[in-house]
Parts: sequence; C-alpha cells; structure tokens
Amino acid sequence: MTFSQSLASTLVGTVAGFVFSILLFYLSENWRRRHAKTVLMRNLRKELEFDIEHAASLLDVLQGTTAKVATGEKDLMPYFQYEVFQSFYLGQVYREGYLYDAFDMKSVRSIDEMFRFLQNAGANVNKSIEDFKSGTREANEVRRDIEFHIAKLKEYRDLLHSLRNALPR
Repeated sequence: MTFSQSLASTLVGTVAGFVFSILLFYLSENWRRRHAKTVLMRNLRKELEFDIEHAASLLDVLQGTTAKVATGEKDLMPYFQYEVFQSFYLGQVYREGYLYDAFDMKSVRSIDEMFRFLQNAGANVNKSIEDFKSGTREANEVRRDIEFHIAKLKEYRDLLHSLRNALPR
C-alpha cells in the first residue's frame, strides 16, 4: 500500500467515524428530548388530575358552606386552600417551550386567568366568611361571594378536564 493510499484510507475512515458520531449524537439527543417530553406530559396529566380532584373537594365544601350561610348558621369552620392547586409541571411545560404545542391560545389565556384568580381567592372567601361570623357582612352578600367562587371553580374544573383530555395518553 502506498503512502497516498494509506493517507486516503485513514482520511476516509476518520471522516466516516466523525460523521457517524455526529449522526449517533443527533439520534440519541432526539430520542432523549422526545422521552423527556413524554414523561413531562404524563406528569402534567397527573398534576391536572390532582387539581380536578382538589377543585371537586373545594366545591363540596363551598356548597355546604353556602347552605349554612343561607340558614344564618355562624358556626362555620371551613378554610379554603386554593393555594394547594399544583402548577409545577405546567410551569415546566412552559419553560421547556411545549405549552403552546399542547394547548391552543384560548386555553393558555384561561390557564393564566385561573392561576391569577386562585392567588387570592382563598383569602377572599375566608375573609368574607369571617366578616359574616363577626356580623360585619350580611348573609346574602357572603352567599353571593361564595356562589361566585363556586361558579369560577366549576369553570376552572371544566378547563382542567379539557386540558387533561387535550394531552396525549
């Protein structure tokens, strides 16, 4: 084998190995990214299911509280934990850039509205009930406040259902 043949075969082998390693890196990165997205979406689905269950339990307590307020009962002890709604994986989906792939613009706006509402909703309804118990608010006002929260929670529960159903299984 001549020097030029040896040089050519070494060069071809090196270039082929380099191209193959780049191809292998690209394929493994692509697989890793797809796998991470699949796991993230699966966890988001579980998070949404948790939030749906939490909304249902809050609705039950709110509806029971409405009935008690309507009858004038002031021995109320509920504490509404709106802050228990989870958004870790939803935030992760946003940070990874998948939010707009998974949901349409209307849903994204609704998600934003929901979390803005939930930031202070628990404190607002708890204050309303405390004011009722202390006699500084009328039962009808408090009932309207609670019914507003019930309507919003039903709206957000339906939103959470539609978000969950929009995700791949």
